[in-house]
Amino acid sequence: MNFRSLLCVPVQHELALAPSAPDGVLGRGLLGTLTARWSLVVTLVVLNALDIWTTHVVLANGGEERNPVMEPVVDEFWHGVLVKMLCLAVVACLLVRCPREIRRVEWALAAVCGWYLVVVAWNVTVIARLV
Repeated sequence: MNFRSLLCVPVQHELALAPSAPDGVLGRGLLGTLTARWSLVVTLVVLNALDIWTTHVVLANGGEERNPVMEPVVDEFWHGVLVKMLCLAVVACLLVRCPREIRRVEWALAAVCGWYLVVVAWNVTVIARLV
């Protein structure tokens, strides 16, 4: 099973509702689906930038990286930025390839944004303790 099949497999009741949903409502209709998806991508980009910045502040004040995936690359600021940009590029490619009717994409993006919000909030609390 590949990653695309997890997010992009159509569900019958979602496909039946999508064409009749009004445009302009977040997450419904063609315009709403595109707006919701790209709004979540922009949110994810902003949260990743905040994560990079707050992590840099934590490290500059004597803290340490606890994420085992990022730990080897955060010593050099631009390495961390590059890793985040590559991950965001993968997300954007998957987003473009998934049909607009698949609502799981918005839910997955919202969950990832929620996770990054928690990470950034944690970094801020660590900064408050260190400074």
